[in-house]
Amino acid sequence: MKTPVVCLIIVFLGLSNAASAQPRVITLAPHLGEIVALLEQSDSLVAVSEASDHPEFLQSLPTVANYRGINIAEIVKLQPTHILAWHNGNKPQEIAKLQAMGLNVLTVEINTLDDIAKQIEEVGAFLGNSNATEIAMRFRERITQFQLRFAHKEPIEVFYYSWPKPLQSIGSGAWVTKLLEQCGLTHVFASLPLAYPQVSLSSVLQEQAPLVIAATGEKYESIQAFWAVHERVYQPKIIIADPDKMHRFTPRVLDALEDVCRAAR
Repeated sequence: MKTPVVCLIIVFLGLSNAASAQPRVITLAPHLGEIVALLEQSDSLVAVSEASDHPEFLQSLPTVANYRGINIAEIVKLQPTHILAWHNGNKPQEIAKLQAMGLNVLTVEINTLDDIAKQIEEVGAFLGNSNATEIAMRFRERITQFQLRFAHKEPIEVFYYSWPKPLQSIGSGAWVTKLLEQCGLTHVFASLPLAYPQVSLSSVLQEQAPLVIAATGEKYESIQAFWAVHERVYQPKIIIADPDKMHRFTPRVLDALEDVCRAAR
């Protein structure tokens, strides 16, 4: 029969082991898996959302979320210690359900470039990461350098699209609309109320934006051929944007944005 002292020691050791155990992290949006990897805590990931593909190893992990929703039963089965959710993308009622079950959930919201740095700090604090502050600081320095480089540039009208048939563009509430404004690129459909509206080809031809930015993932030859059909009435400069980088809320977005802004100038 164990004495009370022995029992206390066993309990203490059990608590110590639990406290020192590696976190079990689940991310519910592709950019959050990338942030965890950026913080060098990839070994803690036990599941991610569909379309999590950078770094490449994320594709080998189980998926528990997609644009339709999250798999709560599978999440519970994986016994996560930390869950990272996206305020702008995951359904609030599903996040609330996870929290009501007693699961440890951090929800992040992204609207600006600086929010990415803030996200890094919040995720780092949530996971007890000591590198997050320095990583966030370096990214903020890059933002400042970028803004100085493109300050006071003459505005250029652009047409940006992410799907050719039908033409899927961006409106007033879109993330990319705000990004392009950082270097003086004004989107011709920025006033549309929908964040990601479908627009007609005739309306694009009518706007005559001197610059077209294609973030479709297609090869340049295919994109060029699409617009060549209309070259008698429209001859814009065409720039290819990396859709994964432009639409992910991680430091890589600044790489893609710089490429676009330099090509535009």
